[in-house]
Amino acid sequence: MTHKTVDPRHLLSLAYYSMALSSIFLPEGTIALVFETHKTIDRDELYEKGRVLTDVFIMESQYPQMDFSEHGFEQRICFFKSQNLLQANEDGKLSVVQTPEAETLLEFFVSITQPILDTYLIMLLTIEHLHDKPIVIPVRKLIKEMHTSIKELCYDEQLPHLHSCLKVTIVTALRRFE
Repeated sequence: MTHKTVDPRHLLSLAYYSMALSSIFLPEGTIALVFETHKTIDRDELYEKGRVLTDVFIMESQYPQMDFSEHGFEQRICFFKSQNLLQANEDGKLSVVQTPEAETLLEFFVSITQPILDTYLIMLLTIEHLHDKPIVIPVRKLIKEMHTSIKELCYDEQLPHLHSCLKVTIVTALRRFE
């Protein structure tokens, strides 16, 4: 076990401080999430998938002017290239550089964005399940039940991050899909 996982309080304090970082690095995190799925991808496809994810998470950002335009995307790609995380292949596709440093940086961006993605996916599954059912659930009760359910998923080791259960993220996800 590493130093940070020996005591759960270490993980909780890291999680607490990472939530502020996750909204700041959301565009970078979305690009990292795409690269986690596709180790090699065409630049246009990466842009489109990153833009779609960033648009879904737009309400999570502390900065309403979060720039995922073509220019902002190019700046992020240049950042990843300058950190030796990405390389352009001879066929013009981008791929993750296979070094421990690149994998660590990619893992960092994925891990600060993953709890938000997990919360949003669970909220979408919940909305899909409740859709067209003849039931009425008060929003406060739904949020409380979602919070409890996500905690249970973490305790059952179905979700890796306990801070996926933050009520503010649950509320934001619900409002985003409203």
